[in-house]
Amino acid sequence: MLLRISAQIRQRQNWTIPAKLHPTSSFPAPTRMQIVIWVVLLVVAVALSVRAYHLFQVGTYGDDAMYIVLARSLIDSDTYGLINVPGDQPEAAPFPFGYPLLLAPLALLFPNNFDALKILSIAATLLNATILFWGWPWFSRRSYWWAIAIVGLYTFSLLTIAHTRMVMAEPIFTTFCLSAMLLAEQAARSRQKWWGWLLLGVTLAFVMFTRSVGVTLVIVIFGYLLFARGREIWKQLSLVVATMLIIVGFIIGLTSADLDTILPKRYLYLGNTSFVVLQPPDERPLAEPHIVQPVEVAEAAENGMAAYLEAFFIFPVTQHLGIDLREALLPIGGGPREQAFAERIGIPFLPLVLGLVTFGLIVLGYTRWLAQEGLSVFNLFALFYFGAIFLWVWIGPRLLYPIQPQLFLGLLLGIEAILVWMVSSLSGAGRFIRFKTGALAAVVTFLILVSIFRNLSPSDTRLHVGDIQQHSQWLKSNTNASAVVMTEEPQIHFLYSGRKTVAYPTASTSASELEAYLLAQKVDYILVSPKLEWQPSYNPMYSAQAVYILPFIAHLVTTNRVVRVYTSEQDLIQVYKVRPYSDANASIR
Repeated sequence: MLLRISAQIRQRQNWTIPAKLHPTSSFPAPTRMQIVIWVVLLVVAVALSVRAYHLFQVGTYGDDAMYIVLARSLIDSDTYGLINVPGDQPEAAPFPFGYPLLLAPLALLFPNNFDALKILSIAATLLNATILFWGWPWFSRRSYWWAIAIVGLYTFSLLTIAHTRMVMAEPIFTTFCLSAMLLAEQAARSRQKWWGWLLLGVTLAFVMFTRSVGVTLVIVIFGYLLFARGREIWKQLSLVVATMLIIVGFIIGLTSADLDTILPKRYLYLGNTSFVVLQPPDERPLAEPHIVQPVEVAEAAENGMAAYLEAFFIFPVTQHLGIDLREALLPIGGGPREQAFAERIGIPFLPLVLGLVTFGLIVLGYTRWLAQEGLSVFNLFALFYFGAIFLWVWIGPRLLYPIQPQLFLGLLLGIEAILVWMVSSLSGAGRFIRFKTGALAAVVTFLILVSIFRNLSPSDTRLHVGDIQQHSQWLKSNTNASAVVMTEEPQIHFLYSGRKTVAYPTASTSASELEAYLLAQKVDYILVSPKLEWQPSYNPMYSAQAVYILPFIAHLVTTNRVVRVYTSEQDLIQVYKVRPYSDANASIR
């Protein structure tokens, strides 16, 4: 059916895919100067990353701690999942197994050195810059100077350099995506050997099981190849599918992952997916409670369809198109200073306007890109990916990481279109080309230099979220290794304390219910610590959940059910010891 539909569309539209396919064999190789510049870009990127490697604490995002716990489950457990909980049965995994699987060897070699796990992120970043540069003829028909520009903008973007200091999946996910797109373009041009199809299958398997949104790239590649070559490649695509299934089966056979855990079903129970699963957002918890989420989501069910439109359409337009895109691509502007300036001059919506102008430039550039070069996996994936994450509740530029190269190219092409319009009245083609080239080079150089300057002075996360390791330091030094701790951040404090952890109860409405929960979970200690939330300047404070549960703990102290064994008033850290279960059971009777 798909083959027949794609053939009919091609006949009616008289298109080829890409519409203006250029032979890569005639594409000029990079010059020696371009290769030297590429090498210099990589060296500077590594220097910027390692000089501040220790400034980003594991646990700042929350997801990073989960990835490490999942990696350890592949080493220490018979079941893939969150092994911080007591007992032999881990909690359901919130993420696919791809990234934890790659982290597992590093976690085995460096069990207590979280900074060592960041090696994978910086290695993936260098691989991405390498694929973009040397694979450029498969991504665009513009010269290698454009490749240098995109590599420089991607490599030195604040988002990219920050992720080289994190234990996050975005860099390696981008590596798999770029590799798959490169292999797909080669296949579309009938230049793929049988082993290339096998490699495409392996790569797509990791695309899907590193981040679930990778299914968008699988759809794009299969549709693109069917549209480009039709029936003749059904055998090759069957080989790709078979390879993907074999890879997944092989991983299941060799690790603790199984059919029930390879798909992150927990996504269906997060507020972020409320629009996708058509359920009121406030009936399910948000993925990262310490990351600020839009208020509209919490009000959506109460206010009806109007609130849905606000939460899932109006908010994404203002947040993602007006703020996040600009923050991901431009190293200048944004932030509280710009907002204060805008309010001072009486234009409080100025930052939003500037963000929408940036989005407009990208749209203009993308239109120019499609008109001049036609469709490709490279530009199609960015469109499908952005459309998919647009339905996901999120704040910040992080989810835009995998499509940064396409966004940068669209931005530059948009600026080029403006330059063409501005100088269209100039006589002489040579003068026009020199002006356009010089202006674009100046813009790229300016953005790269500002990015490098900004990356020279990274902010220590301790100044914004506090010293995360300090929260569980007393527990690590003064409790038995078999102790079970109840805490608000169970995965993070499991990593730093080495103790099994359980989360605060979500349904306790009295001290007696809390006591029953402690007994059921066999909790030995209760940790109360400041909430993990990014602040301009760190000021320790408890979360709403901690404030809610503290009176219940205080009541258990008065009845001698728990005893406070450690407190730091300055750091807002409290540790309570739960009385032995035998005494508690005797008291209940």
